[in-house]
Amino acid sequence: MIFPATVPRAELCLPLLLLCDRISWCRTVEEDDGGSQGSGADHFTKLPFCQARIPVPLGEARDSFLALRRDLRSQRGEFAARFGRLALAALGDSSQGANESATEILGELHSRGLSRAAVHPDDSVREALLWQARLVLELGAIIDEEDEALRRQLAQIQAQECSLFAGLRGDEAAAGPTSQPVVPPAPEDPAGERMLRLRLRAWTRLYVAGSAEGRAEDLLLTDRPSAWERLRDSARRLGCPEPLLVAELHLPVVHATTVAKDFLARAAAFRQQLAGVLARLEPQLRSKGAATALAESDIASWNEALRQHYPTDDTDSLRLVLARFTEVSAIDLLRAAFAAVGDPDQGTASAGTGVCLGFIQRVQ
Repeated sequence: MIFPATVPRAELCLPLLLLCDRISWCRTVEEDDGGSQGSGADHFTKLPFCQARIPVPLGEARDSFLALRRDLRSQRGEFAARFGRLALAALGDSSQGANESATEILGELHSRGLSRAAVHPDDSVREALLWQARLVLELGAIIDEEDEALRRQLAQIQAQECSLFAGLRGDEAAAGPTSQPVVPPAPEDPAGERMLRLRLRAWTRLYVAGSAEGRAEDLLLTDRPSAWERLRDSARRLGCPEPLLVAELHLPVVHATTVAKDFLARAAAFRQQLAGVLARLEPQLRSKGAATALAESDIASWNEALRQHYPTDDTDSLRLVLARFTEVSAIDLLRAAFAAVGDPDQGTASAGTGVCLGFIQRVQ
């Protein structure tokens, strides 16, 4: 289960298929029949290895939310802009401001017939909080798409400049059209970090409020360094032992020119060759049995199979860090790291003796 993204990206999801045959992500609402998932993700999310999970389905309010999402994406209307501002304020650090925004959002929803909250006040507040979470995650997805498009444009410009200068120097090989543009990582900035905190809070709110079915075996993965650090810090504050490093595994990099069908065939052959290694790794990913690190011989087998199935001249790769946290459940750790006062189901302790978390990053 990838967090806090609600729209999966091929460059993040495809490499993980060396580890498993199915990728899950949290969807804010039931699938849009009109296909407005955004940013060209429609084809990718319909592939058989992609599995969306809707923690809290909207039911009858689905069409209304989808209409609001389309307004947010097209940046049309004061109504959509107002909802965006209220959603962000409701997930801020002030519990008083959050409650006021929750009430205001619920009033807006009722006045436009977009909400069917239960009569009980607690149910109404819970519904408003979940609507806020969905809206923040949608805003975050829009920001991701815009940032990704800009970074790809900059990478293309950079590649064209390098090719031009190489041609002027007479270096025909470097000036050729096969040069692969490198998409720079998203820069760290205070505004982006604040938005990430809000998205993590919103994602946790939806995930915790959903059904417990299947959650016990979720392997939670992120590519956000600050999210990873907050989880580690929260485990320390809860008095948990230091997490056990299960493994650091290298993964292939997915480029814009990568053919998904070819990549999937190689991934299937990779998993078949390393069936024994993956069988020994699975109990750690599912937090079953004693916490143990993957043997050095298994990591060596992984690296050899990676070179065999994904030969490349790239100077960079992806690294997946897998760590097993003990004496804490996934829900309690997520709450401690990201939840806000007043979030739904926050006071309910969950059963569990540990959770395996993954952090994926690009290294050179």
